[in-house]
Formats: sequence, structure tokens, C-alpha cells
Amino acid sequence: MNLPVIGLVLTAALLHASWNALLKSSADRLASLSLMTIGAGLGAIPLVLWRPLPDPASWFCIILSGILHTGYNLFLIRAYKIGDFGQSYPIARGSSPLLVALGAAVFAGEQLGIHTAIGIALVSVGIVSLANLRGLGHREHLRAPAAAFATGAFIAAYTVTDGIGARLAGDSISYTGWLFVLDSIPLALIYLYKHRRSPWASATPGPACWAA
Repeated sequence: MNLPVIGLVLTAALLHASWNALLKSSADRLASLSLMTIGAGLGAIPLVLWRPLPDPASWFCIILSGILHTGYNLFLIRAYKIGDFGQSYPIARGSSPLLVALGAAVFAGEQLGIHTAIGIALVSVGIVSLANLRGLGHREHLRAPAAAFATGAFIAAYTVTDGIGARLAGDSISYTGWLFVLDSIPLALIYLYKHRRSPWASATPGPACWAA
């Protein structure tokens, strides 16, 4: 792996941790995440328009991944609502590599060498070890880590699904574009159902804010 690739990976990691931190600090996490997915969907429209349609065999994976992404988003919101960022983020992101490896072996027929498997396990354990796990002996303190682990399970599920789907699609960019476009719909509908207004309205400052 050359230096530019390493730099891009580290930059992506920084940006990912940053938007998760912003989501944790948001007053309305569902609205914030709805707007993020809408923005991603709008940004993906050129991919949908300029690339060929994914192969029909991949559409099950696109729809399933959209459902799994929605589950991930909802559990992420719950994890940040009831848990600390320093606990929820490492558990969610640390558990997913090991779960992805297991899922790829079971559902995609991937075969991992012993050294690769040990490396993945060490990465997962290393990231999870960064979490604040004090107090887990008390049952009432298990809700937040459980929500974070469920978030990691959803991450692993949609990662494996996308790996299979992108191969079936024949065009991974087209697959990604359609996934982002479809993924932008569920959270907005959930927010509209719960609050009877669009997430855009929640993000628009009211008269008092402008006066301030």
C-alpha cells in the first residue's frame, strides 16, 4: 500500500469519526442523519443517470442493503442516545471487522488464512479495547453497549451484502449510486411519520434563532 492510499484511508477515518461525533452532539439525531442520507442520495443521482443499470441479479442485494442501512442508522441513533461516544463508537466499529470476516466466510464463501484471521481479530479487539467498559457488570449499563454491538452487526451485514451485490451488479459504481439514492428515503419517511414534518423543517432556524 503506497503513501497516497494510506493518506486517503486515514483521511476517510478522520472524516468518519468526525461526522459521528457531530451526530452524537446533535440535538435531533434522526433529523441530522436523515439530512445526511438525503445529501448522499442527491450526490449519487449522477451515478444513477450516467451509469448502466445494475444487473437484475443484484437488485435483491440493493434493497436488502437499504433495509440494513436503515437498521444501522436507527441503532446508531439509539446507541448515541443512551451511551457515551467514547464507548459506542469503538464497540460498533471494532466489532464489525470480525463480524464481516465471519459473514463473508459463511455467505460469500471467502476463505481466510490463519494469519489474516488473527490479524482481523486483533484489529477488532484493539478497537473495542478503546471503549470505556467500566460498569458493564451492572445490567442497567448493558443497554448502550448492546445497542452499539447491534450497530456493528448491521454494519457487518450490509458490508457483506454490498460485497456480494457489487459483484452481481456488473458495475459497482452503479450499484453504489442506486443504493445511496434508495437509502435516502426511509429515514426521511420515518421522521415525517414521527414528527409530521420534514427533517428540513427541523434544520431551519426559527424566528427566535434569527433574532438572536
